[in-house]
Amino acid sequence: MWNAGIYVGKADTLIEEFQQYLPDIYEKMLLGYEGYRNSYHSLPDISLDYGIAEKSKRMAVVTADFGWCDLGSWNALADLYQQDDQKNVVTGNDILVLDSTNCVVKQSNKTVVLFGVEDLLVVETDDIVFISERDRSQDVRNLIDVLNQKQRYDLL
Repeated sequence: MWNAGIYVGKADTLIEEFQQYLPDIYEKMLLGYEGYRNSYHSLPDISLDYGIAEKSKRMAVVTADFGWCDLGSWNALADLYQQDDQKNVVTGNDILVLDSTNCVVKQSNKTVVLFGVEDLLVVETDDIVFISERDRSQDVRNLIDVLNQKQRYDLL
């Protein structure tokens, strides 16, 4: 079997599991959304798999056969959305792609215009615009380390 990292359960059960196995995170959860978000940089670096699933006696493995895509990188959008004739994948309402190939664009608010480029990843959010070469999308983990070192938690 393969652990796709999909957990389903009642909210109160999951909260109790956090309280028992990850009390530091549970305490921050009690602060509400903003309090939790503001304390994100101080949370322990542990996944749900290691922190709860491996210890819990209230979880079970359920076999399932359904489509699955590893969303471990922004390039996964290319597997989820239709490509145009130039192999561009765009998601958003205000994107203009001219003379560009093999790009992935995720747009939220600002107009995104690509002109004469190739193999780019462009992600526009409320806070930032992130641009990289598509083949470096897995290196985002390194970028997160640098942002933590520079204490730029606002960009995480």
